Amino acid sequence: MYTLIGTFLGTNFIRIFMQKTIVKGNPLNFNVGIQRWYIKELLKLVDKLTDSALKEISPLFREYKDQITFSQDASIQSQPSISSQARIRLNALRKEYEKKFNKQGTTLAKKMLKKTNRYARTAFWSSIQTMVNKEVGQNTFTMSGSIISPEKEEAIKALLFDNVSYITSIQSEYFKQITGAVSRSIQAGLGITHIEKELMKYKGMTKRRARNIAEDQTRKAYNSINLRNMQETGVQEAEWLHSGGSQRPRDYHRTKWDGSSGLKDGRPNGLNGFIFRLDNPPVINLDTGRRGYPGDEPYCHCRMRPIIRFEV
Repeated sequence: MYTLIGTFLGTNFIRIFMQKTIVKGNPLNFNVGIQRWYIKELLKLVDKLTDSALKEISPLFREYKDQITFSQDASIQSQPSISSQARIRLNALRKEYEKKFNKQGTTLAKKMLKKTNRYARTAFWSSIQTMVNKEVGQNTFTMSGSIISPEKEEAIKALLFDNVSYITSIQSEYFKQITGAVSRSIQAGLGITHIEKELMKYKGMTKRRARNIAEDQTRKAYNSINLRNMQETGVQEAEWLHSGGSQRPRDYHRTKWDGSSGLKDGRPNGLNGFIFRLDNPPVINLDTGRRGYPGDEPYCHCRMRPIIRFEV
C-alpha cells in the first residue's frame, strides 16, 4: 500500500499547504492509446466470428436454393432439410466461438487491465507530484509503494470478470441475431443475396457494439483503479469533471455545480466541478437515485481529479 500522508509530514510543506483549504491535482485522463489498442484487438476477434458465419451460411443457401425458392423439382425430396443443416452448422459455430471468446477475451482483458493499471499509477502519482511540488516550489515529493495491493488486486479481478462477461456477450448476441435472420430467410423463401445482406448488417452492428464495449470498459477500468489509488494513499476527496467528449452528454453531468448545494445529500445542482468524498459518492442518476463515480453510468466519459483538503 502507498503512503502519501506520511510523506507529507514536513514543517515547510504543512505551513505552505495550510495557507489553502483545498489543493487540486491534475485531472486523471485515461489513455487513448490503450483504448484504441483494446478496440483494435476486440474487432479482430469479431471479424473472425462474422467471417466464419458468412463462410458457413452462404454455401448452404447456394446448395439448397431449390428448397428456399419452393421449387417443384422432385430431386429436392432426397436432400437433407436446409433448416436442419443450418441449425447444425450454427450450433457447431456457436460452440467454437463460445470457447474462443472466453479464452481470447480473458487474455485480452488481462492485458488491457495490466496496461491500464500501469498507466493509472503513473498518471495518479504525476497528478499528486504536480500538486505538491507546485505548492512547495521544488521537487520534494517522490512516489513509493507497491504497484498492486491486495485490495486493488480484488478490484482488478472484478473488472476482469465484467470485461470477460461483456466480451462473451458479443458472440452470444450475434448468434441470436443471425439465427433469427437465417430462419426468417428460409421461411420467406429469400435467397443468398438477402441472407448475405443480413449477415453484413449484423456484422456492422456487432462491430459497433464491440467498439462501444471496449471504449466503455477501458474508461471504467481506469477510473476504478485510480479510485483505489486515491483511497490507498489517503486522498479522501475528488472533483467530478465533465469530459465534453460524449456525443450525447448527460445534462446533469455537464451542468456546473454552484459550489454549495448537495454537499450533505449527494444531489448537487450539477455534477461538473462537484467535490465529493470517496466514501460518499454523489447521486449520478436523478431518475434512479443511483450513486457512483465518473464513468459508472453506461458510456459516461466523465473524469475526476484528487483533492486534498486542509482544515485551517
